[in-house]
Amino acid sequence: MEGNSENSQNLEPSTELTDERVERIRHLVTTWRTPSPAQDIIGFHGTSILGLENLIERGILPGVTEPSSENPDLPRTGDLYFFPKKTVFQNQFPTMSFQKAPLQEASNYANDLSKMHHIAQKLNLDLSNTDEARIAQNLVTSIDLRTYQLKVVPQDEEELHAVLYS
Repeated sequence: MEGNSENSQNLEPSTELTDERVERIRHLVTTWRTPSPAQDIIGFHGTSILGLENLIERGILPGVTEPSSENPDLPRTGDLYFFPKKTVFQNQFPTMSFQKAPLQEASNYANDLSKMHHIAQKLNLDLSNTDEARIAQNLVTSIDLRTYQLKVVPQDEEELHAVLYS
């Protein structure tokens, strides 16, 4: 299964279970049922249920839709976020800063990502489109997902534009 994605962000799942999808499901279930010894785990990645559905349907996890504005080399479009364990990588990358709790960071990332995917699915946004992905991300921080109400109600069109496109 590939980790890099191209045009794979439309997360609308199909209901047809092809042989290929059944094999992907078997692989995922087998992987999760067979825990890795702690010393074999090099880090963590978080995703959403819709991301897993995309993995089953297309064989790839959706990756980053927009390159970093701070560093155009990290991340690149299609990359996956990965939270490495310091004990595994500290010798190879002594100057790299590591998260104190990579499993918790991956969990937080998965939580944020699942909210974005949920909003994108509800609004039929295409996450392979950078502008639509940005709208979904901005709405995650602007909407209470329990009530689907804006946390701050825009007073005019300009404020609404700022919420959606900032």
